[in-house]
Amino acid sequence: MNILQKARAFLFFSIIFITSFEKLVESSMAQKLDSSPTCSAVIYDLTPSEITSFEQLVKQNNDAKAAFRLYQYYTFSLRDEEKIEYYLNIAANKGNVTAQYNLAYIYMEKDNLENAYKWAILAQKNGAKYAGGLLSDIQNKLRQRNNSQ
Repeated sequence: MNILQKARAFLFFSIIFITSFEKLVESSMAQKLDSSPTCSAVIYDLTPSEITSFEQLVKQNNDAKAAFRLYQYYTFSLRDEEKIEYYLNIAANKGNVTAQYNLAYIYMEKDNLENAYKWAILAQKNGAKYAGGLLSDIQNKLRQRNNSQ
């Protein structure tokens, strides 16, 4: 095989590779266009009957899982601050570690550092992975506040 034949073979296989790659990309793009968009509002959305069911579980049993699910709904679908804190408090008080951590974070953001500290300590005791860092942030803010007084 001389150099011209090698060049033609290389060119031939390059064209096949590029064509195959383009078809793969087009197919991938088509799949993305055909698929439904997914965002947190869609993932955590609830139907009216689900909301009612979860609210009844919370009201009758103080159910932590139902309270946390409602917290997620009001956080990611509706952004109702009052209900976010309400349901998060129920879940945290019933021992949901993620709720305890998230409540500590919310309180820290609202500059309610005493409550933030309380929930961060509890979350850390119950095994929340990043509670130590949050606790450190809260302690730094408490120090800054005390130094400025």
